[in-house]
Amino acid sequence: MIGRDDAESRPIIFVEDDSALRDATTQALELAGFSVTACSRAAEALAIIESGFPGIVISDIRMAGMDGLQLMTAIRRIDPGLPVVLTTGHGDVDMAVAAMKDGAQDFLTKPYATDHLVSVASRALERRALELENERLQAQVRLGGGGPGPALVGNSARIVQLRRTLEQIAASDVDVLIEGETGTGKGLAAELLHESGARAQRRFVTADCAAMVGSSDGHDLFGRTTPPMSGAIERSSGGTLFLDEVDAMPEPLQLRMLRVLEDRRVRPNDAATSVPVNLRVIAASRHDLGELARTGRFLEPLFHRLNGLRVRMPALRDLREDIPLIFRRFVTEAEREMNRTGPDMDAGTWQHLLGHDWPGNGRELKRFAAGFVIGLGPASGTSGAAEGQKEDGLKQRVARYEALVISEMLRDVRGDAAEAVRRLAIPRKTFYDKLHRHGIDIAAFRKLESDGIS
Repeated sequence: MIGRDDAESRPIIFVEDDSALRDATTQALELAGFSVTACSRAAEALAIIESGFPGIVISDIRMAGMDGLQLMTAIRRIDPGLPVVLTTGHGDVDMAVAAMKDGAQDFLTKPYATDHLVSVASRALERRALELENERLQAQVRLGGGGPGPALVGNSARIVQLRRTLEQIAASDVDVLIEGETGTGKGLAAELLHESGARAQRRFVTADCAAMVGSSDGHDLFGRTTPPMSGAIERSSGGTLFLDEVDAMPEPLQLRMLRVLEDRRVRPNDAATSVPVNLRVIAASRHDLGELARTGRFLEPLFHRLNGLRVRMPALRDLREDIPLIFRRFVTEAEREMNRTGPDMDAGTWQHLLGHDWPGNGRELKRFAAGFVIGLGPASGTSGAAEGQKEDGLKQRVARYEALVISEMLRDVRGDAAEAVRRLAIPRKTFYDKLHRHGIDIAAFRKLESDGIS
């Protein structure tokens, strides 16, 4: 396959069944500084084109077998943005003009001058480079949480590395296996891979494999003919199929899924023939799928097919540095959804955020954020003034703000009392008196240091 590593060599796939013209044009393009892959048939070119190819395709219209228009249609299913330039004789000009209306980048009338050929190719490659760079920048914005929609929030080294890994994987079109505990954001990572890749404008279809337990036919996944229903595999063709909780997929369906991945074809239930599918598969598992395969609890060949690239999602307890940021995003989302403003942060909330182990990970934190917005605290069941309760006066507000400042300082210094006293510029005894008054447990902040979070 030709991939993004060829971007600097200005790659062109040139398709022409006339050998003399093919050789002459290839030589002219190479002399002009292009990297040319010459093909005599459309099917030959189609076999090496993948989503994200950084170059362009130049193809004759009239060829035996698959012609240039059919090739362009097939290319658009793989990568809608990949520029196709068509070459044609004088009698096919109307056909080429119609093809441009359908998405062709440009057309050249034979015999074409070398300088005109080079000019058209250069413009098409410039456009392709700009489009791919725009996709890359948009992917960075989405992955970093700088725009609407899902995002990986956090500034810790692990989150930064995870964002970088997902960005690199999104640029390819290989199948991906995402592993992690429940609530660690496996579905979020799958959505980001789809939205940041070349298939972003196509469908992202989720198949809940846990819901297939006890199902023998898997019609939700494979489809059926009677009554007619397209399965998740066929609906995701051209886009991304997300196999959520793939470790729970029943064994008979694992065998069928293996055949789909091997042949890139699916046969709906009761159908006599199979249909081709062009999809990227992202699978998610709560357990180590390799271990399940080694111990006979998951089909080993299917594991190897799914395991094109593997991503491990970290547990929230390993991201304590990022918990306040993630919590703030969840609070903002909850406030928008509920059309209300949550209470101010207090010391008890800070202690719970940083001291709790979050066994439910992000899912548990999101529920806690929603409860916080409506006034439910971590222990007492309330946070801030209850409905109908008299609003806090100045003294209570100042105390709450003081507790928040001390909690934030302890988070910054990882529970180092001496450093907190120095930065707050208060006597040591006063500092400990305030910890006692506000019920702040300094040990919860020291746990950040013992966990090795930097």
